[in-house]
Amino acid sequence: MSVYILQLILNMQKLFELKKTIFIFFSVIDTGGIYRNVTELFWKNVKTNEFIGGRLFDGDQLFLIQQNTNIISWEYPKIIGKLLFWSLIHVGSWPKWLDPLHLQYIFEGEDSIMCLNALSEYVPFLYNLAKDILEIPKTRNSRKNDIELWAQYNGLDVGYFTIHYLQCEV
Repeated sequence: MSVYILQLILNMQKLFELKKTIFIFFSVIDTGGIYRNVTELFWKNVKTNEFIGGRLFDGDQLFLIQQNTNIISWEYPKIIGKLLFWSLIHVGSWPKWLDPLHLQYIFEGEDSIMCLNALSEYVPFLYNLAKDILEIPKTRNSRKNDIELWAQYNGLDVGYFTIHYLQCEV
């Protein structure tokens, strides 16, 4: 059994291509099984470690999976999703700090997520911008500069979006 757990840890480390090797050797109390304890320690490390592309989760009390070019190209969100699913079906530890938005996405699907509601909670500036564009189409051209400034500030290339969507009729 312990060989299986050690192999599981090593496989998780290989998946993430960690900058440094982490071996977790702690004394544990078997209140939910060694697997639950190992997965709890794993999620704690994944939450705080830096990966290629930065940290995978961002937040204060509740955390969202981050998305940027490096994180997406290394397929970290896909791997995190698979590990969350694996933890769920094998009764491993679930990261209690993960935003419920992810659970809603897992169980109810993509269509259940209201993007504007998520924006209002996490990125109020973009929420107000999207709301203005949807409710007052005449503000679309004047808000184009706001989108470009926000994208530039965050290091994003959204040229196609601003050219295509902001010049179309809704």
